[in-house]
Amino acid sequence: DVLIKDRIIGKWFEEYFLAAWTGGKYPPPVFSRRVKIVSPEQLSETLVDLFNSARRRIMVIIYGIKIYPGEPDNPVTKAVSALAAAAKRGVETRVVFEISDYNDALNEMTKTAKDYFERNGIKTSYEDVKTITHAKLVIADDRVVIGSSNWGYGGFKLYREANVLINDPGIAEDFEKYFERVRRSGAKTLEKNR
Repeated sequence: DVLIKDRIIGKWFEEYFLAAWTGGKYPPPVFSRRVKIVSPEQLSETLVDLFNSARRRIMVIIYGIKIYPGEPDNPVTKAVSALAAAAKRGVETRVVFEISDYNDALNEMTKTAKDYFERNGIKTSYEDVKTITHAKLVIADDRVVIGSSNWGYGGFKLYREANVLINDPGIAEDFEKYFERVRRSGAKTLEKNR
């Protein structure tokens, strides 16, 4: 999670809360300094732009993902394809997936995505099976997207979600450290269970 101290962003979240409370419309996204609100409708396009412009690194932690082979116009397919293209052009691309000790449906969707990513040159791993890592985090060079959207059609198009894009090298470095802690904890768990 992030704490953002900014009047414009704070006002947007107030309007977002009130819209959820009253069943009103999602407020239009705003931008302030280094933070931009990313609506679910903008998430795929935002991720595609980040993945297409990344030169050094892309790191992703994702709780839920459902890929849609054979649906090139699906917003998740567009994001996943751009991620694969980044790996193919040499960007260090790594993804940590949730693995559950009770949710077989989640594990099945994750396994399908993991297999696809590995076939496309993306390094993948699982987080610690004893911990629910509910994060939805993307680091692309010095920019970070964090929010509530799982990578599925619902999270990209249908649900009321809250995501932010942060353009800040220091924040990106802090989240890289978090990414590494989650990745290492999962690797240790897998080694113990072998």
